[in-house]
Amino acid sequence: MRFSGIFTRLIGTLTILNVCVGSLALLPSAFIFPLYIYPNNSCSNWAPLLSAIPTYSNLQFILVINPASGPGLAGSQPDVNYQACVTQLRDAGMDHGNVKMIGYVRTGFGGLPLNNITTDIDTYAGWSATAQAGVDYHVEGIFFDEAVTNSGNISSYQNYASYAKMKLGPDAYTNDNDTFCSIAMLQITLNPGTWDDGTSSSDVFTFADMIVTFEKTFNDFQASVFPSGASTPRNKQTAIIHTGPESAPMDMVMTITQTLGLGASFYSDLPNTKAYNQFPTSWPGYLDELVSAQASTKN
Repeated sequence: MRFSGIFTRLIGTLTILNVCVGSLALLPSAFIFPLYIYPNNSCSNWAPLLSAIPTYSNLQFILVINPASGPGLAGSQPDVNYQACVTQLRDAGMDHGNVKMIGYVRTGFGGLPLNNITTDIDTYAGWSATAQAGVDYHVEGIFFDEAVTNSGNISSYQNYASYAKMKLGPDAYTNDNDTFCSIAMLQITLNPGTWDDGTSSSDVFTFADMIVTFEKTFNDFQASVFPSGASTPRNKQTAIIHTGPESAPMDMVMTITQTLGLGASFYSDLPNTKAYNQFPTSWPGYLDELVSAQASTKN
């Protein structure tokens, strides 16, 4: 019995190491996708993404899974289409370790009761592998939407993050910026959608892996809106950009990946009412640009 337990832990360790080694080849600036698209039967609505993941094998895909403005009813499992299609997303990135799926949790700009937040986290924590062979739709982190980063709300979000780490697996979690295998660890992302140097607290960077410091239109994008400094590292910042030209201008992509060195980004020409429940018109054009812009920095 003791040998069996050791063997199980060894297999788990080897699996994590395999993902860690794969992550060495990943580009530093990832693609984050608020995947609020229902997968449908046979995952047909996710087909463009399923095709892109192995094609762009050196690009990390951070996929925000969001069945019902969160996981659904307390203690529930996702429907069979989500179960099958999240498994397919995981399988698509298995060879290169370039897929991480995180669960959407709405926080109501700090106004929702704590129980609402913890119940959603508990529900995601219950999305473990089922008894059915070949099905694994667990999430590897939480995307806290409608976040607030002022000093008065920091302790609440720190508690949310701590609870998520505890429920989703603290032994697999690290917050080390320099770790070579961070792809294999849980990810805590906060989305305030903006940053105000006067009121936002850099303390959020001490417990979150990624902060969405920009979620606005293409016309609003400018490098100066992203905070800089040791306490607000840009490799832990994300830009989510919508409502722009069909193709993202390459100079903007270069700014994101090289001038700023952001940890992740998303771009869609569609307005915010459609940008997260439809693929961008020029898909997968932005992925091409992300890879191309980073090619010279990977040498």
